[in-house]
Amino acid sequence: MNITIKGVPSSIHQKLLERAARHQRSLNKEIIAVLEESTTPRLVSPQAIIDELKQLRAKIKFSVSIDTIENAIWAGRE
Repeated sequence: MNITIKGVPSSIHQKLLERAARHQRSLNKEIIAVLEESTTPRLVSPQAIIDELKQLRAKIKFSVSIDTIENAIWAGRE
């Protein structure tokens, strides 16, 4: 199947060309790869999500107590 895309901004065209060069693909094959990536669901395990969140949480130097959260919730309802 053939598709024509009109009105592609030059900045996007340039980024696609650069990406194609990095992956050693033609522009057409790169566009197909981008479309496949964006339309194919990625299966991620719940544990992988938990692990990533734990890593992000470890980077944050801020904590909030449960009491502070509950007070903020109730303050908006009074």
